[in-house]
Amino acid sequence: MVPFAITSFVSTLVFLYIAKEYIQQKRKITILSFLILLSGIISWQLTNLFVEAATDEQLKLVGKNFVNAISVPTISYATLAIALSYSHREKYVWHVTTIFIIHTFSLITLLFFYPEFFYEAQGIKKVGTYSIGFYQFDTFVSLEREIKPAFIFYTCAMISVVLWSLLIIIRYHRVRDKRETRVQAGILLFSILTPVGAAVLLVAEVVSPVWNPVDFSLSITAIGLAIAIRRYGALDFVPISKNKAINLVDDPIILLDNTYRIIDYNKKAKEFAGRQTDLKGQLVESAFEMFQEPIYQSIKDQDDRVKCKIDTEEAIQYFAISSTLVTDSRDEDHAYVTVFRDLTEIIEKKNKIESKNKQLQRFSSILTHDIRSPLSVAQTNIELGIKQDNIIQYSDRIVASINRVSQIVDDMERLARLESAEMDTQQVELSVAAAQAWGVSDTANAVVNIDDNMPVVSGYKSQIYQMFENIFRNAVVHAGGDAIIDVGSLNDGGFYIEDNGDGVPENIRDQVWEYGFTSKEEGTGIGLIVVKRVVERHNWTIDISDSQSGGARFEIRFSDDK
Repeated sequence: MVPFAITSFVSTLVFLYIAKEYIQQKRKITILSFLILLSGIISWQLTNLFVEAATDEQLKLVGKNFVNAISVPTISYATLAIALSYSHREKYVWHVTTIFIIHTFSLITLLFFYPEFFYEAQGIKKVGTYSIGFYQFDTFVSLEREIKPAFIFYTCAMISVVLWSLLIIIRYHRVRDKRETRVQAGILLFSILTPVGAAVLLVAEVVSPVWNPVDFSLSITAIGLAIAIRRYGALDFVPISKNKAINLVDDPIILLDNTYRIIDYNKKAKEFAGRQTDLKGQLVESAFEMFQEPIYQSIKDQDDRVKCKIDTEEAIQYFAISSTLVTDSRDEDHAYVTVFRDLTEIIEKKNKIESKNKQLQRFSSILTHDIRSPLSVAQTNIELGIKQDNIIQYSDRIVASINRVSQIVDDMERLARLESAEMDTQQVELSVAAAQAWGVSDTANAVVNIDDNMPVVSGYKSQIYQMFENIFRNAVVHAGGDAIIDVGSLNDGGFYIEDNGDGVPENIRDQVWEYGFTSKEEGTGIGLIVVKRVVERHNWTIDISDSQSGGARFEIRFSDDK
């Protein structure tokens, strides 16, 4: 009874320690499997403690059947669950759980109706005294029983489950981690093998069922688990932690040996390489050809991230590649952990911010330069009118200056609206868009002729309206209030807008797209900037030429993917 009590006490202490770890480590399946294994050992030992204390034959038989129906499958299937978790196959643990429940329920039902299914009870007898080493066992009452073939078959089946578990651990340890978990795995294997060996001795009738060696071997299992967990961190499970860690990282990671061959990688790296086959054993330049030079550079300069730009047909991507040297505990073997950090999104955001800052600087420049002049004129004329007590004499100049400020503000507002406009494309009828833009433009007495058969394009509707409106306003300003404007289609894909004014001289056709450039005193130099931005956002092109009447002609051509 004393060994059972000691083993139960040790197992309970280990159980409580693992239960604390289970709660703190977010209820991992691996730790839960340890808990269930220990609960099986505790139930085995406590039941045997009860059996040894009982003096009734039926009570002893019930206790033995309880061990076979509850404790044995609990320990066996929990061991399999530990092995599956250790080898990174947690998804199969739930299948094992289902089999365990069916097994246990069926066996309990069977033993309820046939209590002597495993043993034939032959009465009870007194046993003792016996001495083992320095410990003397007093006289106790034991159940005389004959083991039936069903028990031998059942024991072999449970041993097979445990041996299967051992093979999983051994295979995974051999393939994945040769050194880093050698002691840890060794203690686990010894702890599990001990009761297996004891069960073999019992089935082979090497020892008497009275001295069931499995009962005592489980104390070794409990102590072995305690050492593996407390001293060697078995709950950490290095192989699981390593593989889960690298696969949870969003960045591609590869492990290279000293010949620059890939010896391990995560799922992201395989997706990144675009390969369906295993990457292990391949040279880095074979699997990651475009990154060969930056990878070698990162290995050479391990303290720095090597930034590179990859230009493909699909897109331009930016990466930062870093490599770290890792060695084993004896510094004999070494490898390189190479991480690919995708910077594309970060750099694109940075470029957008820089673009916005440049736009703000341009806006600020235009506002401070262009608005200051008319405001200064207005202020000067107001002061002269006040000084001469004749403000009406200067009213035309004051109103013209204020109108000039208003015009600049309106143009700036249009440009700001364009930069922050929605980016949802839709089908746009160019004929309709041109007609609507003409309807809201200040066109004086000008006339427009719009081709009704202009194409339908996929684009940003509000921006296309702005483009037409600004070209119309530009035409009226430069060609006069009675200008004639024509809008039509181009044969090679696109459309044109032309007027009958004086046209745009060839020597300034490149300058008209610059901020603040204008050839008219009343212009702001912003209108055509809006046009240029709309064209660029649609991936179109725009050219300036002469119309048949000598006026300005704007030709907008579509891209191939319009």
